[in-house]
Amino acid sequence: MHKLENRIEQLRSFLVEKAMIEGCLSDESIVNLSQKLDIYIVEYQKAKAHLLLGRVSEG
Repeated sequence: MHKLENRIEQLRSFLVEKAMIEGCLSDESIVNLSQKLDIYIVEYQKAKAHLLLGRVSEG
C-alpha cells in the first residue's frame, strides 16, 4: 500500500505542476491526469477499507 501512496503523491504533484503551467484545468491532458489520479485514489481507499475490515473481523 505504501507504493500506491507514493504513486498517488507523485501523480498529484505532477498534476498540480502541469495545471499551473497549462493555466487551464479543462485542458485534455489535465483532465486525463486527474482521472488517472482518481482511479489510484479509489484503489487506495478500497485497499485501506479492506485492511480495516480485516482488522475488525480479527478483533
